Amino acid sequence: MIDFNNDGDFNDADEEIINQAVSAPQHGPFAVPLLPTGIQLFRQFRIYPERPLFVSSTGMALDAGFQQATGEVEDYMWTVYIPTRVTLADFRAYEQNGVVIVKWETASELDTLGLIF
Repeated sequence: MIDFNNDGDFNDADEEIINQAVSAPQHGPFAVPLLPTGIQLFRQFRIYPERPLFVSSTGMALDAGFQQATGEVEDYMWTVYIPTRVTLADFRAYEQNGVVIVKWETASELDTLGLIF
């Protein structure tokens, strides 16, 4: 689970990424909402020997007999860095009089503030 809106719980739509028995590594895409770069999110992993009947947002789980289920809950902080997207139309580098000359042209840019040398 990932707390995408940073409200301190994992109860919101699309915050639960996987909810199934796992016996091998899992790979696959999931939707990520538009986020500002540098935001710190929390993700939570819950591991139980068998599927609990009920799981609260704090991690407590109850089994079919309404007893506290055994298992493990781990929370991690994750800093999101969104890369700047640039599509190059042209890029060239060449030597001229002992100096490397670099020239480029962008076709499109997303989330750029400019170029700093």
